Amino acid sequence: MKRQSIFLLVILTSTTISSADLMPSYYTCEGILWNISVSPSGSPEILTQQGINVGDNLSFTIMIDFSRAGEYTLNNGTVMPYTEGIFNFYAELIDAPQVEPIDGGYYNGPLDRAKLNYGWVTDNGDGTYFSAVYVGTGNTYFGFGNYTPWPTHIKDWEAGVRCDLNVGFTTFDSMGNSAGAYVNAGEFDSIEPVPVPSAVILGILGLSTAGWRLRKKTKE
Repeated sequence: MKRQSIFLLVILTSTTISSADLMPSYYTCEGILWNISVSPSGSPEILTQQGINVGDNLSFTIMIDFSRAGEYTLNNGTVMPYTEGIFNFYAELIDAPQVEPIDGGYYNGPLDRAKLNYGWVTDNGDGTYFSAVYVGTGNTYFGFGNYTPWPTHIKDWEAGVRCDLNVGFTTFDSMGNSAGAYVNAGEFDSIEPVPVPSAVILGILGLSTAGWRLRKKTKE
């Protein structure tokens, strides 16, 4: 029994270590909203009437999975791959200020984007990079990234280490007018792996146990 327990521990540990770089993680940041910009016929009220104002301290959480390709979904249900950048990846919006498009928004055609789940990195060729993440919907989307060239890209960013992180979000009304808000976050405050569901751990243990029993039976 002791040997079996050691075997299961080794299997579980090696599985966790080998997949550490591929594990989805929660990225959290916060900052002060410093500017609201509008389209020529837009109005700050698109945001301010929803309680979003300059000077607000806002927080955001996104999930990034570098092992999965980025994608976006059209209003007709078609899921399209995102292919820009030297590499791209999957992302989801987990938590953010509640922002809704006005009167249902504008981008509601069957080929308009209903859902954004992607990020990308571009190489400037001089040892610097641009990184960006886009999540949300076609009518209210959120962007995270560095606006100036940076010597590391998002896959190498660390919690609490400045990476020139800026956050912007834009929403539309039914006429196509928009208002966008901008937050200078500076860096991600925390980067935490998404917890592995207990069912997955039990599944790994179950497979490991089955393999151990099969090897034991074979030897007998």
